[in-house]
Amino acid sequence: MKKFTNVIMLAFAVYILQGCKNNQKGANQNTDSLHQVALKAPDTGLHGPPQMPDTTRKHYVPRKPIVMKVDSADAKFAMDATGGNLTEVALSVIALQITTDQKIKAIAGTLITDHNKINDGLIAIAKTKNIPLPAFISPDAEKTREALAKKSGKGFDKAYIKEMIAGHQKALQLYQDAAKNCTDADLKAFAVKTLPMIQMHLDAVSKL
Repeated sequence: MKKFTNVIMLAFAVYILQGCKNNQKGANQNTDSLHQVALKAPDTGLHGPPQMPDTTRKHYVPRKPIVMKVDSADAKFAMDATGGNLTEVALSVIALQITTDQKIKAIAGTLITDHNKINDGLIAIAKTKNIPLPAFISPDAEKTREALAKKSGKGFDKAYIKEMIAGHQKALQLYQDAAKNCTDADLKAFAVKTLPMIQMHLDAVSKL
């Protein structure tokens, strides 16, 4: 009986030992499987905690505001004069496209050339004084240009001449005031120098 009991105990021990081996093998297999999954996982680039940007290397430095080197009245003269020149040129370009009157074509070509030269002079001065000049004609001037572009024949010629007379009368007064009142020496000298040309333009368009 005792011998039989020993045999039973020995068989039970062998069974337990075999089970432990199987469990260990299964655990090893599971570990290998997890290892394979980890190797195949995509690299998200997230290795450790997210890194904050280095703000000490490059950072935005606000630009200093542009300060004009002339008073507001002198700057207004330069701005208004530039706007007037742009308008005279824009309307005269339309005249060259529409009118058949050779005298009007001639004066329109002269106005385009002269007012572009005047603007070049203003731009050169404005750059040294930090004066922001307009780059386009005003909305009102654009409406006038569009209205002229719809006209033709004598109707266009009369409307164009009327605009040139009114524009140059306004410009003449503008330059006369600047020649007298500008505190900036460069702008004052420019106004004095340009006045005769504006007067010549006004005389020419008035004769038409």
